[in-house]
Amino acid sequence: GIVQDMIPCARMRGTAITIENLFHCVPARLAFLKTDRSEQSAIVEVIKRQAMMYPHIGFTLRSDEKKIINYPPSNHDFFEARFSRIANIIGHEFIENSMSLDLEKENIKIEGLASIPTYHRGNGLQQFLYVNNRPVKDKMLSGVLRAAYSEHLARDRHPICVLFITVPNKDIDVNVHPTKAEIRFNDDYSVRSELINSIRTAISTIGHKASTHTTQLTLNSIAKQSPSEDI
Repeated sequence: GIVQDMIPCARMRGTAITIENLFHCVPARLAFLKTDRSEQSAIVEVIKRQAMMYPHIGFTLRSDEKKIINYPPSNHDFFEARFSRIANIIGHEFIENSMSLDLEKENIKIEGLASIPTYHRGNGLQQFLYVNNRPVKDKMLSGVLRAAYSEHLARDRHPICVLFITVPNKDIDVNVHPTKAEIRFNDDYSVRSELINSIRTAISTIGHKASTHTTQLTLNSIAKQSPSEDI
C-alpha cells in the first residue's frame, strides 16, 4: 500500500521488440516501402529463419494486436527440439517426406533434412539454408540443390530443405552483401561437391519412395473415379 517512485526494474526473461514511428526522422524513405502485406511477409520470413536455429527459444510475432506467429520453446533435447520446430514452421508432412543428411568430412559438416524427390514445390521459398548458424540466401547453394536433384525434378520444381553447413569461420566471407544474407566460400568447390554427394547418396538410399502427399492424392483420385460398392 505504499506509493513509491517509478524506477527502472528487471523484466521477465526474454526480449520484446516494438517498432513504431519508424520513419519519423526520415519520412522520405517511407515511399520505398512495399505494401503492408509484403513487408509483413518479409518480417515473418526473418522470424522463421531465426526460429529454426533456436528451437529452445519461443518466438511470438504480433501486428496490430493480432498474433501472427507463435512458436513455443521446446523442452526436448536438441535434436527432438529441432524436429519439432521444423514441423511447426514447414509442417509435419515435410518431416514424413524428408531424408536425413549427416556428413562430416575434413573441415565441412553438413546436417539437416531434405525432401525426397517426389515431394517438391513450385518455388524455393521453403529452402532454409544456414552456414555457421547464419541464415543465408546464397545463389551458389541454391544452384547446388538444383544440381543435386537435376535427375529427379523438372526445372520448374524445387526441393524443400533445412540444411546446416558448418565450416571454419576463416573459410567464409560474410561481407559480400549489406544485408549479410549472402556469403562467399574460400573453397566453394569442396562445399558444392560434398553437398551434392550428400543429397544424392541419401536419394539412392531411399530408392523410389513416393511421398505421402502424392500417395494420398492418388488414392483420392481413384476413390472418386471408382463407383461406390457395399462390401
